[in-house]
Amino acid sequence: MESAEELEEQTKEICEIYQSAKELAEKGIKVYSTDECTGIQAKERLNGDKPIKCGIRRRVEYEYVRHGTLSLTANA
Repeated sequence: MESAEELEEQTKEICEIYQSAKELAEKGIKVYSTDECTGIQAKERLNGDKPIKCGIRRRVEYEYVRHGTLSLTANA
């Protein structure tokens, strides 16, 4: 587990790289950003939501079928 100080230092370093990305690009250096979110549950609701009626909020169906897990990776 990282300490708050280590996390803050890493965050500061990343922000400095992002801020200097334009200058780096002018020098021929490319900056890429990658983030990932693992363990996303792939769920499908069994039934649709109940329609909204005057004075009654939308009711969301809570039963679902689970289709395993997914990983999302984003690059910029």
